[in-house]
Amino acid sequence: MRYLVAKDIKSETKVSKNIYIYDFFFILIYMSVSLVLANLVHPSLKIVFFIYSLGMAVFLTAKSYYNKKRRNYESVMIMLRRDKESYSPVLNKSRRRERIEKEEGYQMKKGKKVKKSILEKIDVAEYLEEGYYRMKDGTYMNLVQINSKDLINSSADEVEYDCMKFAKLYKLFENDLKLVVLNFPCDTKEQQAYLQRKINATNNQMYRKFLQQKYDELVWLAKNNTTREYYYMVYAKTQEEMQKEMLTLKSTLHLGNDGLLLEIPEEKKHKILYRLYNKNSLVA
Repeated sequence: MRYLVAKDIKSETKVSKNIYIYDFFFILIYMSVSLVLANLVHPSLKIVFFIYSLGMAVFLTAKSYYNKKRRNYESVMIMLRRDKESYSPVLNKSRRRERIEKEEGYQMKKGKKVKKSILEKIDVAEYLEEGYYRMKDGTYMNLVQINSKDLINSSADEVEYDCMKFAKLYKLFENDLKLVVLNFPCDTKEQQAYLQRKINATNNQMYRKFLQQKYDELVWLAKNNTTREYYYMVYAKTQEEMQKEMLTLKSTLHLGNDGLLLEIPEEKKHKILYRLYNKNSLVA
């Protein structure tokens, strides 16, 4: 809805191209009063007082943003005398919309506010067939999962051997290597579905009771327990450099259940990045 205000056909007399005679005399009278009141101001502050007075005079006689054909001092008088329960200002919505676009980065499309795409905000440009990401600055990034182990039940020699592998990796690795740690709820949907099929198929009441107990434990874990996973974010300037770094990682830490690395499927990589940009999301 647009608010139209009829324009007055009469014109005001101007002293120059941009100064009306009314504004000229208003500033002149205002500065004359300021000159009389300057005797009450400390001598060291008189220059500041005159500058302030001139600024206020120009502001008060300038055209009002909220009230067409009125000046700022008239808008101030209307504001002080208005009935707060009956009246509210009518804003120039077109100018207000332009200001919002400038401040918040909105784009106008068919009269609607359209926010910028997420691709304009994140650093990732695309996912390549080779299995890693190309960034907007031309560099490359890949994600590799660290295979966590049970340190309590592992032998001291095995833990020390794994620590030596990591120490060797950090000596051989030249470029940046970022460690990412994510916590998310335990995903026990597959185990729950398996136990539910077993419960529905059995006729043994004792066995059913045992299965139901295991099923309830999985449900509790999904609601109350969290899983922590560790990932390496590998960076490289070229594709050849990325392949060399991945070879160094795999040859040093090794893949598989006995190794310290796990390859991440493409879908899970996307989910991890989504989680990094959306802290309240889940990774399954």
